[in-house]
Amino acid sequence: MASALFICPCFGQYGYACAALQSYFKHGGSEYLAIVVDDASPEAADWEILLQRLRQTVGVSADKLLAHRFEVRDGLTRSWNYGLTKARELGVDYVVCGNSDILFTPGWDEPLLYGLDHTFRLVGPLSNAPGPTNNGKQDVAHYVPNFRLTDNEAVLADTAAYLRARYGATTFVESNINGFCLMSKTAMWWDGAFDAAHVFDPKHRLTFNEDELQRRWFARQWKAGIAMGSYVFHYRAVTRGDKHRHHGSFRRKDNP
Repeated sequence: MASALFICPCFGQYGYACAALQSYFKHGGSEYLAIVVDDASPEAADWEILLQRLRQTVGVSADKLLAHRFEVRDGLTRSWNYGLTKARELGVDYVVCGNSDILFTPGWDEPLLYGLDHTFRLVGPLSNAPGPTNNGKQDVAHYVPNFRLTDNEAVLADTAAYLRARYGATTFVESNINGFCLMSKTAMWWDGAFDAAHVFDPKHRLTFNEDELQRRWFARQWKAGIAMGSYVFHYRAVTRGDKHRHHGSFRRKDNP
C-alpha cells in the first residue's frame, strides 16, 4: 500500500489546520502521515502543549502526525523544504506540499496517484479557490453545474462524487498548477530539486515558489497535470489575510 506525507505549514490559524488534518486522515490511506511545520507562530510558544492538543483534536498518534517548530519566521518555502527532507528520511512514496487551509474530500488521492504513476511529475486537484495560476483551469465551478460554495462536509462529498462519476481517476488536463495542493513522488521531488538541500528555491520565501519549480521542471520536459476527478476545498489566504482573498475563497463560521 502506498505511503504519503502531507506537509501542513502553519503560522497561527490552528483551527483551520486541525480541519485540514482531520480531513486528510479521514479520506487518506492507512499508511498516510502528516507533518505540521510551524513557522514561529506566536500562539505556538508553548509548543508541546499545543501539539498535544492538536494530536488529540485530530485523533491520531505522534507516529502519524509529526511536527516541527521553527523559532524564527521565514516563510512557506522553508516549511515545504523541511517536510520534503523529512519525507526522504522516512522513505514515504508520495508527498503533498499543501496549505493549512484546505479540506480533502473522499477519493481525492486516487486520481493524483494515477497521474503520478503514469504520466505526470506533478499533479494537483480541482478546487473552489485554486488561485490565479493557469487562468482558472483548476476552478471546480467551471465543471460542476450549480456548484455550491460551502465547506459543508456532505456537499463537499457530493461534489467529489460528481467529479469522480464524470471524469473518473484517469482524466487530466496538462497544465501548470497552483500551489495550495501539489503532489509528487518523493523521488521525483528530489530528482527535480533546486539543490542538494532544497527542492524549492529558498529565495522565494512565500510566493512564486511553485512557479519557479515548474519552470525548472518544464525545461526538462517534465509534465504537470490537473486531476479532473480530484477535489480539494481551499479557504484561501487565511494566514496571509483578506487582501489576498481570491474568487471562490471562503471562511469558517468560527473564524470569520
